[in-house]
Amino acid sequence: MVDIPKGYGPDDELDPEAADPLYLQLAAVLISRIQSGVYPLGRSLPGVDQLMQEFGLARGTGPQDARSPGRARLCPNGRRQHHAV
Repeated sequence: MVDIPKGYGPDDELDPEAADPLYLQLAAVLISRIQSGVYPLGRSLPGVDQLMQEFGLARGTGPQDARSPGRARLCPNGRRQHHAV
């Protein structure tokens, strides 16, 4: 299981100089957006390409994050079949 860092808000930017790896920062921001209603329940999450463009990340950072919410037990079964909240 992955420990998602605390203290990130839905509008936070990622900091490559921070102690937390970028993929965990991204996971924390996405989780914050889900919890705050930015991504409503039942709606699709943005695609990897859109997230990579928004956050200015390399493509390999996103797929690591896509697995993190399930490992953090925020997704009941950790499956990645549907990218919806």
